[in-house]
Amino acid sequence: MEERYKIHNKSVIWSENGDYWVIIILPDNIKVDNWHGYPHIHIGDEKKKISINNSYKAFLKVRLHINRESGVNLNKLLEELR
Repeated sequence: MEERYKIHNKSVIWSENGDYWVIIILPDNIKVDNWHGYPHIHIGDEKKKISINNSYKAFLKVRLHINRESGVNLNKLLEELR
């Protein structure tokens, strides 16, 4: 499953493949996924753990954040996902 959304000035791609999922926010190149066996957010070259291991819940958090902030506030998004 892959779905694409336009939210304010961001493109959000939400994809699931079996046990793995990813949410990508463009053009910021922010990736939220569970690929390495645990849920995390990629910020540059770093991976920071998050508590949400459900793609739908993570997508809702990302979507609500972008709507509320009219974009991405990385520090707030990280707190909301933790």
